[in-house]
Amino acid sequence: MIHGLLSARAVLAAGVATDPWLQRLSGLLAGGPSLARQAELRALARAGVVTFLGAEPRIEQDEAAGAWRATSPTVPGSTMARALIEARQPAPSVRRSTDPLIVGLFAQGECREVSGLLDVRLPDRRLVTRTGATHDRRFALGPWTAGGIAGFDGPGGIAPLLREADALARTVLAQVAGSWLHAAA
Repeated sequence: MIHGLLSARAVLAAGVATDPWLQRLSGLLAGGPSLARQAELRALARAGVVTFLGAEPRIEQDEAAGAWRATSPTVPGSTMARALIEARQPAPSVRRSTDPLIVGLFAQGECREVSGLLDVRLPDRRLVTRTGATHDRRFALGPWTAGGIAGFDGPGGIAPLLREADALARTVLAQVAGSWLHAAA
């Protein structure tokens, strides 16, 4: 399944931005916990130590009971617990980023958001500004970029993110080498 999904993503991403939903699904399936960790988590669930809450959980503090109460539209009933571990991966958002670099670039219009992700021009991954222009020397790569891909290796191959990082490094080094040559002249 992972091979098929990665192949489909490669075909779809050829020169166009990848659908953010497909991007998150790929990352989840290809980059999740190891099979050993999944087996451990299933064992904890069977033992009643871990409870899966379902999609879109709503969590409220029940002060009278000294516990948390969780409900979900996809799981009947509610779950009460004295301890809560929040382990969801939040949806991406440039607007809500806490990274000072991204916050500053976004505030100045030097980058923009597409479906929560940093907008980049493919295939060279230059940042796209609020006006739609691209910056000559600003690049972004990774799962939080439009058309970004997970960094985890699929079965039997080199991770697509590593191949893209290598290509981007060559682009940046070529630019830097050119400026060093001009500065030395």
